[in-house]
Amino acid sequence: MPRNTRKGLSKTRSKKPSARDYQVVVRWSEEDQCFVASAPALDGCITHGESSEEALGNAFEAAQLWLDSAHKHGHPIPKPINNELWDEIHDPD
Repeated sequence: MPRNTRKGLSKTRSKKPSARDYQVVVRWSEEDQCFVASAPALDGCITHGESSEEALGNAFEAAQLWLDSAHKHGHPIPKPINNELWDEIHDPD
């Protein structure tokens, strides 16, 4: 494994990742009375919206900002988790 990397993280990639490479989870929050969206692979990347569509759009925007910042500052960028792997991790039936 190359130096300065951890499992699932890479400092160098052949292609700069896009927000749409990452899974976004949208759910209704009864407590907040809005839709909450997150990109689980991107630590702390959480946003919300009045509709699920707005929350999803906000999540892609937030994820792209997260990725741009990590790239700019030389921080490791997690590899995307595809839907099949995410479903297996969180619903292992």
